[in-house]
Amino acid sequence: MKPVLYAFLGAVTGTLAAVCILHVRLDDLPGFWRSSEFDLFPGVIFGLVFGSVFWAEGRLKPIGVIAFVLAATISNALAVIAGDAVDRPVAALLGAEDTSDLVFGLSGMIAGALGGGLLGYTSERLLRVSGWWRLMAAGGALGPLLLFGLRSHSGLYAFYIVWQAGYAATMATMGARKK
Repeated sequence: MKPVLYAFLGAVTGTLAAVCILHVRLDDLPGFWRSSEFDLFPGVIFGLVFGSVFWAEGRLKPIGVIAFVLAATISNALAVIAGDAVDRPVAALLGAEDTSDLVFGLSGMIAGALGGGLLGYTSERLLRVSGWWRLMAAGGALGPLLLFGLRSHSGLYAFYIVWQAGYAATMATMGARKK
């Protein structure tokens, strides 16, 4: 039952992230840069919702919630930056255009594995569970959905809803750490 609940909450966070990305502009504010919405909103929203869930479950203290929000935000931001950074090298390696579906799919896989793995590793420490590699694998497997997110507003919703739901469901499967 927990994976279904977590998937539902992940879908909610994905929906909220897409709404914020599409309708809240940060690049006009001092200290923000182009497309900061992609770097900031998905991680902050996911971190706030699931940090609160873990607190309600008695798995995190308030300071742990803050650490989880920061970890989710930083992991997402690094994934976005990595996804942008690997487009050209991946394209050159494959001899493809850097806007091709194959390049975006592979870049999304790399970025998803990086961001998913970072948050997974941090979650393992904060929540005292095992299986961070599952979250890295889930992030990588869900990463190619980035193709949909880059094509249209509805695709952006689909990407974030499915990615965050899948990641959250996988998070629910992390087991207790063996002593």
